[in-house]
Amino acid sequence: MLDADNNMDPGVPAPSTFRVYEVWRNFGGRNRFFCGGRCIAGPSIDLHFQLCAWGSMLVPSLFYLIFCARYLWHVSPWMPVLTCIMLASTVVLWLLTACTDPGIIPRAALQAEVPQIREDVARVTGCRRIDDTAVESITPAEEDEGFRF
Repeated sequence: MLDADNNMDPGVPAPSTFRVYEVWRNFGGRNRFFCGGRCIAGPSIDLHFQLCAWGSMLVPSLFYLIFCARYLWHVSPWMPVLTCIMLASTVVLWLLTACTDPGIIPRAALQAEVPQIREDVARVTGCRRIDDTAVESITPAEEDEGFRF
């Protein structure tokens, strides 16, 4: 607990703090986290969709490289080289899109459990923080902007 000077009492253990990815599954989240929460992937059910997306990118590229690239190399070596650069950029951008945080707003139960997450969500979304105990109505300025809830 805090003493009169807002210092932590040495006899009381400090409250444990968790990162969102450490408690996500406890509150109903099915996403998978990798690299200490830096990479996020959908639930295991997404595997078939991921395979379809990878196949849609790599199978046509493989056919192009096997059947067309060697003939186009004789026309201009830049054509297969630029195609490989485009494939590499597509794969890199796909991985960045598929494995980075999409801006998931944590569930209310998770916001209640992780310290400071409510303030972070309010800051990032631009909304004011709403407590569990009270339902706040919108301000007149928000109503003028078109908000209804």
